[in-house]
Amino acid sequence: MSESTMTLAPAQLEQLADLIADRLRSSSDAPSTLVGAPELAAQLGVDAKSVYRHADELGAIRVGRRLRFDPEKALTAWGARDSSERPQAANTPAATGRNGVRRRASSASHCQLLPVGRRNGTGSEAR
Repeated sequence: MSESTMTLAPAQLEQLADLIADRLRSSSDAPSTLVGAPELAAQLGVDAKSVYRHADELGAIRVGRRLRFDPEKALTAWGARDSSERPQAANTPAATGRNGVRRRASSASHCQLLPVGRRNGTGSEAR
C-alpha cells in the first residue's frame, strides 16, 4: 500500500495523537509547562511588555501566533542577565523627572546654536 492511499480512522488518529503527546511529555528536554507572557511577567515581577522585548533572551517558543515560555529557563535567563546591560542612570534623580519619567539629556553643552536675529534692523526674520 502506498503512502498516498493510506487513510486512518478517527479512532486511530486519536490513538496516534495520544501516543505523540505521551512521548513529548516524557521527553527529557521538553518543558513540563509553558506559560504566556503575562504569567511569566508576574513571576519575574515586570510588565508583559518587558517580557515581549526580551523574548529571545528568555527562550520564547512560538506556538501559532502566541509566544510561550518555559518558566524555569526564563527565570534562569532573566537572573543571568548582565547587570551592565541594565541602564544605571535610569534610577538616579538627575535622569528622571518629577513623575519618574526619564528625561532627555540637554544638548546645549554639546553644540552651539546658530544665531537668530533680524536682518538690517527691519524686524523681519531671515529666510
